[in-house]
Amino acid sequence: AAAAAAAAAAPVSSAAGPAELAAADAQPSSRSPAAQPAGAASLAWLAATTALTEDELGMMGSKSKAYQLFLAHDPRASDIWPSDLQAVRQDRRQRMEEARACGEEIERTKDATRKVQEALASLKDKLRQAEAEAAVDPSAAQRAGKLKELLASEEPRLVQLFDEKRQRYELDFSRLKELRREISHLEHAEKKLETTVQAEFEHWHRAVSQRYPEAVKAAEEAEARPTVAASPLVSAVPAADPTAAVAPPAVPARPAAAGEASDALATAEAALANLRQRLAEARLSGDEKRQSMLAQLLAAEEPRLAALRAKQG
Repeated sequence: AAAAAAAAAAPVSSAAGPAELAAADAQPSSRSPAAQPAGAASLAWLAATTALTEDELGMMGSKSKAYQLFLAHDPRASDIWPSDLQAVRQDRRQRMEEARACGEEIERTKDATRKVQEALASLKDKLRQAEAEAAVDPSAAQRAGKLKELLASEEPRLVQLFDEKRQRYELDFSRLKELRREISHLEHAEKKLETTVQAEFEHWHRAVSQRYPEAVKAAEEAEARPTVAASPLVSAVPAADPTAAVAPPAVPARPAAAGEASDALATAEAALANLRQRLAEARLSGDEKRQSMLAQLLAAEEPRLAALRAKQG
């Protein structure tokens, strides 16, 4: 296992190799080894699965990307865990489907039982009415007799049907309760498996961080660094002091009073002076991108200032 792990080592010179990790695993120690969770990967296993390339190490700054790397490197992620999770979810779906069918059967049984009860009650009610009529009208005695014969023949059948429906209802209800317990157990098993995979990922992530501390730290810093979004030319120009940055004013679109025009000219000259100062700072710092943006901005604003001066003159 150590030889196979050594062959898969990443081309990072500052990282400890898998052979060293496997040797550390085999080295005797006077202290008792730290307890590991059941199924936790050994150091030899981690030596093989944490061998990452430089491009892969650059993805370690993001937990989601690191998790995908973990799944790609751990053989259990391509076979054992997915098959176990799929089996649990399939069993849960089957139990849920059976529970749904069982619930529908219970409703049908309740409806059939109600109809049997109504049919038996209707026969008894008609017999009572016929007997009441026969007491005052002898011609109605024949109808009462027929109803009594019908009830005598139908009542046992209806009672038997009622008992069958009641037993069916009790069986289905018991099965439904059992299915609910099974579904609860399967949901627990699914969550437990997901927790196990997450725990293995955290263990793997710590092992990678210990094996490539500098590379992982650099990846995390790169991930945490804010991305500069595209912005208009003026807002994109970095200022030496953000609080002192002054955007160049627009040339007035209409004639202004003498005092207002003079104030506008002074403001525009101050803004251009500020831009020239920032351009000088950019040249001293060697920031070519900043120099280019400031130069473009000055080239656009200086003719406007010249036109404003001409109007004042």
